[in-house]
Amino acid sequence: MTSATDWKRCEKLMKFPQVNKSAVILSLMVIVLTISPIVMVNGETYTLINERFTIGPQQPELIAENDYNLTETNEYVLGIPDIDAVGTRSDSATYYFEITSTARVEIYFLDSGNGFLNDYKVFSDNWDGSAPAAPTVYSYRLICDSYIVDSFTLAASVTPKLILFSNDTQVSGEYFWTEGLSAINYSPYYARSLGSDRPTEDSIHIFYANASIDAYVLTDSQYDVFLLNPNNEPTEFNSYASGVGTDLYLNFTAPADENLHLILWHNLLRDGVTGSIIWNFSYQRTFIENYWSMFVVILLILAFVLTLIFQTKVLPPVVWTLSKVKYYLITLPWTYFKKGVSWLWKGTVTLWKIMRRHELDELVEEGGDAEKIKEDEI
Repeated sequence: MTSATDWKRCEKLMKFPQVNKSAVILSLMVIVLTISPIVMVNGETYTLINERFTIGPQQPELIAENDYNLTETNEYVLGIPDIDAVGTRSDSATYYFEITSTARVEIYFLDSGNGFLNDYKVFSDNWDGSAPAAPTVYSYRLICDSYIVDSFTLAASVTPKLILFSNDTQVSGEYFWTEGLSAINYSPYYARSLGSDRPTEDSIHIFYANASIDAYVLTDSQYDVFLLNPNNEPTEFNSYASGVGTDLYLNFTAPADENLHLILWHNLLRDGVTGSIIWNFSYQRTFIENYWSMFVVILLILAFVLTLIFQTKVLPPVVWTLSKVKYYLITLPWTYFKKGVSWLWKGTVTLWKIMRRHELDELVEEGGDAEKIKEDEI
């Protein structure tokens, strides 16, 4: 038969150690917060650019653009009187002219920059409308019978004016006159990727473009050279990556600590280009970057288990560590600080008393009444 002592001994052995609830809750919170970066990570691929883009036309300075209609009313001539004259000098002395026509039409460029009696003024003043005749003195001449495009160069001193002549034939159409194609005013699409501290795998996708695009990826040194002539397409560079088309991919490895510059170019003189671009990059994580939080979780679990095991026999490791930190960083310095202040206060009081006593002794020796002096001090 089991005695009461044996029952008490069994009950004591069956009892679980008392658990510190605050320590358990705190440990669980730390573990959850540490595991969360592993669970919630989005992966190693990131998006640098994801947008629609628009690139303006590769257009030089426009001199004139209009439609025309040569009839008997205007004696089949465009460009007279002076108010109908169009044209100006090109800074580059080069010109691009494009024209459509429903019949044969002659195109003349007359110089109007040689003083008061220039070629254009002479022709205009002699034109009375009764006897149609083409200019005999001109700087450049073209003939169009439906469509023509031409690029040409005039002397730097020439300021050309346009004359259209149809020789008694009704003609209509439109024309476009600008500086030479080399004198362009152009702003391509530009984006920069700052260098990373490690190599990255980059992927650029250009799609939904309404015209063919030339894409170039340049390094810092190449881009600096390109900026010297930003209106020239960077075809001369051995670019880091390049491609041509309306739906193209650029895949390359970007070096560490190297900025890269993306330039999207097109060769449409009078129209712009729109499209979409996505630039993604990825990099390989190091071993520590991948698994540091897992190691922290393991250490916290070990600390938690040791806390449950040793809390009834010795101080838990966490509590012991915190106690030591508190003792050496707070309790011990505060104790010595209070002792130092107390010692300084006592020494100051003692010194004051000694000084006062010495002063009283001197007064007594001089014949003063010490008791009276004490009463005055009180």
